[in-house]
Amino acid sequence: MRRLLVHVEGQTEESFVDGPLRFHLVNGFGYANVSARLLGNARQRLKRGGIKPWDSVRKEIARHLQSDRGALATTMVDYYGLPSTWLGRLES
Repeated sequence: MRRLLVHVEGQTEESFVDGPLRFHLVNGFGYANVSARLLGNARQRLKRGGIKPWDSVRKEIARHLQSDRGALATTMVDYYGLPSTWLGRLES
């Protein structure tokens, strides 16, 4: 049974993953579960938008994967406000 953790930047991405994307991936691609994981403290931020540096996000993703070793992981973040230090950002 495949599980997918989608690490998201904010509540808009979280709603999309927990709604139509989950339905699509569970029913169309055989995932047992698809869940959104907010990166950092997105609900507590006063400033909207933006995301933490890649090193912090990488550690957080690794911690989530250690807690669920059978899951796959991906990210869903906006390019707007994405630090240039993120892997692949400048090439994209």
